Order: sequence, then structure tokens, then C-alpha cells
Amino acid sequence: MLRHSGLSFLRFASWLSQHSAVLALRGPNQRLASLALAFAELQKLEYARATPVDHQTALDNLNREKEIERKFSGHGAEGTTFLLDRLSEINAREKAVIHGPDDVEEALRFQISELAAGRPFVRYAICHMLSEMYSLADATERTSMLKAIVDSYLPSTHGKDNAETLDGSLFRLGRDGIEGFLMLANSPSVFNRCHAASILKELASGAPVIDCKSQDFDRRQSIEAFEQWWRINASKVQWPAFPSYFDVPARSR
Repeated sequence: MLRHSGLSFLRFASWLSQHSAVLALRGPNQRLASLALAFAELQKLEYARATPVDHQTALDNLNREKEIERKFSGHGAEGTTFLLDRLSEINAREKAVIHGPDDVEEALRFQISELAAGRPFVRYAICHMLSEMYSLADATERTSMLKAIVDSYLPSTHGKDNAETLDGSLFRLGRDGIEGFLMLANSPSVFNRCHAASILKELASGAPVIDCKSQDFDRRQSIEAFEQWWRINASKVQWPAFPSYFDVPARSR
């Protein structure tokens, strides 16, 4: 996680103050205003996460994040749509500046510019919240959630620790998460393809191996072979038991 500068935090604090004042004037849509304020607080907590704090403060921040997630899930489809829209905006901003699916250097500059503009990096938090809300969503919403999480595997998330953080969101979807890893295995990004292929190989011992560096046609054939194997053997595969995002000790997040 990149640390923010004092100037960046002041810009964010100013933005939050102005944003809250504007929202207070929007009487006709109090639910949307409530969600926007909750999201602004989530951003504030993400700023705090980049600053060393004592253990109790970290726990307090985590508990507050739980309350924010409950607020979004309590708004049902409206809360889900709000988070999906914010995640789409974040991903679109990164896609607009990178020069390819594995452009980590430009992605790093993107992260720095986001903080400088008063936009803390909340992509991981949104993905985790969506994964927590997944079981309550209908089929259409679940499809949107899955695709949004997969779409978030952009160059700024490349690297073992970052990618594994997002992996938790897919694993928390239960066996539906396999679709996400298969989508990543056919990604334009070499990093994502090889990362997903490694997970699938470890998860499904005995399944056809996906060659992440093979040509498109050969790779798609190996993915289709894996999918066929999965349809037959999925019930025999033990899906990883991932705890709730909010049950992970604050010090390790």
C-alpha cells in the first residue's frame, strides 16, 4: 500500500468536507446520499490504513468498515449497484493511462496520482465487500459482481501479495469463483493468465494443466479441457474455506 503525503490527506479532507455539504442538500434521494457518505468514510478509512496506527485503532477502523459494509448490503441492489459503479470508475481510470495489460510501471504512477487527487485506493475494499454481499444477491447481480472482481486484476494489482488479496474475493464467492479464475486464465495479461493457471493447477489436482504462455487457440483448448474436467469432478474438489474478510485479524490486512 502506498503511503499518502500530508498534502494529499489535506486535499482529501477538503474534498470530503465539500462533498458532505453537497450531499446534505440532496433531499430527494436520501438513500443515495447515505451511500455516498458511507463511501466517503470508506475512503477515509483507507487513508488511515496507509498510516501506522496502534492495534486498537486498527480494530476500531475494521469494525467501522464492517458497519459500512452492512449499510451497503442493507440497501440491497441499490447498494450493490453503487459499489459496482465506483469500482468501474476506478478501473476505467487505470485503463485510460496504462499502455498494455502488464504495464506495471504506469500503473504505479496511476496509484500515486490517485492519492494526490484525493482518491485513496479502495479497489480491494470494494471487491471484498462485494464478495461478502454475494450470497444475498440475485443471479444477475452475482454475474456483475464476478465480472467486476475479475476486471479489477489490472497491472496495479500485479505481484504476489496484491493478486492474492484479490484472490480472496473470488474464493469467498464459493465454487462460482472458479469462473473468475478461468476468465483470468484467458486474460490478455500474461501475469493474470499464469497466476490463474497456477491457482487452478493447485486447486484441481489431476485436471488438465492450462499453459498460460501458449498461443490463443491452444490455450483456449486447454481451458475447455479443464472446464470439461471440472463439470465431472467439481464435487470431489475441496474448495478453500476462506474466512470472512472482516474476520481476518487487523494486523495481517
